[in-house]
Amino acid sequence: MKTAKTIFTILLTFTIAFLLSALYEFEFFTKNWVRFGLVLIFILLVLALGFLAIISDYRPSKSPE
Repeated sequence: MKTAKTIFTILLTFTIAFLLSALYEFEFFTKNWVRFGLVLIFILLVLALGFLAIISDYRPSKSPE
């Protein structure tokens, strides 16, 4: 089950990042450096959250003693 969740997380993360990078095709985002930067920051945030979600699945859980 852990493997399926990891694959789903990777696919979802890269799909969202790809769709966000498609925004760069519109002149509305490429003309203004602030919008360009915000989209870039959001893409990096999505990738980081996906990475953290995968890492949290593989950390050993601390059992209460």
